[in-house]
Amino acid sequence: MKKLLSLILLLVPMLIVSETLEVSLEGTKPYTVIQEAIDQAVYGDVILVYPGHYYENIDLSNRSGLTLASLEYTTGNEDYISETIIDGSNNSDSTILCWENTTDFTIQGLSVTGGSGHDYDGQPHNVGGGGIIIYQNCSLDLLNLEVYNNRAAFGGGVGIIYSSEVYLENVNIHNNIARNKGGGLAIGGKLNQEYLITFSQTNRCSIYNNFANWGMDIHWYRTIGYTGEIYLKKFTKSSYDKYFADWFELDEDDNPEANPYAVFDVEEAYLEEIDADLYVSPEGDDSNSGLSSTTALKTPSVAMQRILSNPSNRNTVHLLAGTHHNIINAEYMSICVKDYTSLKGLSPAETKIYGENMIGGSGVVTFVNTSESSVVKDFSITINIGFSIYAWRVYNCTIENIVIENSVVEMINFLAGGPNSSMDIINVTVKNVHALYADYGLRLWGNDILIDNLTVENCSNDFNDDWIYQGNGALDIDNRGTTVIKNSKFINNVCESVLGFSLARVFQGYGWGEQSTDVIFSNNLVANNICTNEVQLLQLNGSNVDVVNCTIANNEFNSYAALGTSGYTSTNIRNNIFSNGNLKEIAYGQDLYLENNLFSKEETGNIFYYHESQNMLVNSNNIFGQDPLFAGDDPATKEYYRLFADNENGYSPAIDSGLLISEYANPQYQTPEFDLFGNDRVYGSGIDIGCFESPGYTGNEEYVLPVSQALTLNNYPNPFNPETTISFNNPESGKVSLSIYNIKGQLVKTLIDEETPAGTHSLVWNGKDERGKNVASGIYFTKIKTDNSIQTKKMLLMK
Repeated sequence: MKKLLSLILLLVPMLIVSETLEVSLEGTKPYTVIQEAIDQAVYGDVILVYPGHYYENIDLSNRSGLTLASLEYTTGNEDYISETIIDGSNNSDSTILCWENTTDFTIQGLSVTGGSGHDYDGQPHNVGGGGIIIYQNCSLDLLNLEVYNNRAAFGGGVGIIYSSEVYLENVNIHNNIARNKGGGLAIGGKLNQEYLITFSQTNRCSIYNNFANWGMDIHWYRTIGYTGEIYLKKFTKSSYDKYFADWFELDEDDNPEANPYAVFDVEEAYLEEIDADLYVSPEGDDSNSGLSSTTALKTPSVAMQRILSNPSNRNTVHLLAGTHHNIINAEYMSICVKDYTSLKGLSPAETKIYGENMIGGSGVVTFVNTSESSVVKDFSITINIGFSIYAWRVYNCTIENIVIENSVVEMINFLAGGPNSSMDIINVTVKNVHALYADYGLRLWGNDILIDNLTVENCSNDFNDDWIYQGNGALDIDNRGTTVIKNSKFINNVCESVLGFSLARVFQGYGWGEQSTDVIFSNNLVANNICTNEVQLLQLNGSNVDVVNCTIANNEFNSYAALGTSGYTSTNIRNNIFSNGNLKEIAYGQDLYLENNLFSKEETGNIFYYHESQNMLVNSNNIFGQDPLFAGDDPATKEYYRLFADNENGYSPAIDSGLLISEYANPQYQTPEFDLFGNDRVYGSGIDIGCFESPGYTGNEEYVLPVSQALTLNNYPNPFNPETTISFNNPESGKVSLSIYNIKGQLVKTLIDEETPAGTHSLVWNGKDERGKNVASGIYFTKIKTDNSIQTKKMLLMK
């Protein structure tokens, strides 16, 4: 009986009689909707679609043994391909969805357009397959298709995700966009999974004129140990190029010259790249040549697509004056910079780039994966959600004279690097940026990193207790080589994070074993910042750390110290000003060499946090318990941290008190030519302590009215919710004005505006404005003004 049953089951497929289910919009066939015919079909059936424009999102999931085709299938007439259109109508899904177990399926002779991709794991950067998505355990033949004007994050035209078997013949994928990877075709999704993708060698496919953050036409993702064979009739250029067909492998030994394509055979090119500079203007036209400012193109990505990457003679895309919107197919797209090319504006004030709704893993400006010798410079970026700059695994790349301002970013603002990356970041300003989760500044990963003249100012973030969204505010560097941070300013920022994170951090990458890492932190200002939730202000970790000629003052943080180093770090701290109220200044875990620094606290005060077993060498030239005599009147500005040097206000004890040469100094350290304000770094009989070099006697006319050292202004708690106690000590009787302002400088509430006797006073602000309404969470400033002095204090209201 069992043998008979088995024989019957084997014969069942042979007994099935296939049917043709016909679909026509005109109502002359049994079906007018393609999906209805598919739902009625059984194994072996053909869904035959007559010419027309069908506005549908079709689901083929868990269907087997079917053929979906136009009349090209029965007649061989290729005109039916363009006449039979399945249009996803830009709904939030792929035009054709093959979601698991679409097997033994043929799609033939159709045009596929208008798809927006399918969300396959809940992440915006993983919305895949705009036109066709093939997801997990599928087997399909794609024959004689036109796939165009679709969009997604991963695979703008076609996305093949997780293990599947796909055969492609005469499939033309063009004019699609991917907001992340693979403008035309993206393959991948998991490590070490095989993808049986076969391209016909005789009736070849074409993939061209697509755009993406990475891999304009093709992206092959996370396929370690697996290679692909690509045979194309038409490609955007005549041969393999990682700008147009990139790949990604998650390993440490990345190689910019590696190529996962065992065969990449192209018969013809869509365009011939131009070996010359190209020009782009907001008033330009993409039908122009772009060879001059009078024949400028309009879209930066179009210019970068056309320009030749020439290692022997760098070509530049020039962004002319105005605000550039890099929009393709109605979508803000990344401007991806080719190897050995430059993206250059006129200046940050004249050339601006605006981006909107970018997604994780992409940015307003990006570099090719494993980019070599690319340069971006001389423009500003404003973004509303997304990354400003994203450059994964870069080599000898330069980012110079860039301003990122007035922006809201999601998880990270600026991300660059990889295990072996090397980069120079010069004259970069980040100001008025708010991060919804983590880093409003720079997150870098690399081997050799130079940061010269970085400013992070007036930035803030929200707190998120999910570890993946926790970051380090202004600067986070994962370092396996030499990191130099010099001539930089971190001022007036708020960093909300958790233990282990900070305002700025350099650390040795996890899992790299014993490596010698050097960190030089020189000529920097770290002032008037707030760090919450038990963090250190600065974490500088490596084998050797040098902190030289920095001013670290007026910061607020909850625990540990203003500057911390790890248990494996040998630290040399020289010529620095530390003045952070009653908080600890330095936490260290190994040898500490402390020379010629100025501490506003007494030597017996609350200065150090350290393990008793560790060594500390304190040079006799350290200065304890003296006011550095900052000359400004607003601690939220860098000008406040100049030093007095006149007969009336006195001479700062930091002047000429520094040490130029130390036996403990890193030999890579070089005394800079100028201080943070543009003065000669060494003036007079010696170098000054801190980031400001006094040019000798100044005279009162060069300074604003000084803050009386006897006038004090404080509040507690800070951060607070819902109220805080504000106290001040006025040395003289007279009129006092005490008011609250928001981060935009707008008056929120006046607390006092009257004659007040000398002495200490306190009052409570309950977080309400003049109308008695509760104000929102955020940064506020309390400002006190007397007849002789002005002081400002930053506060953080957290609800």
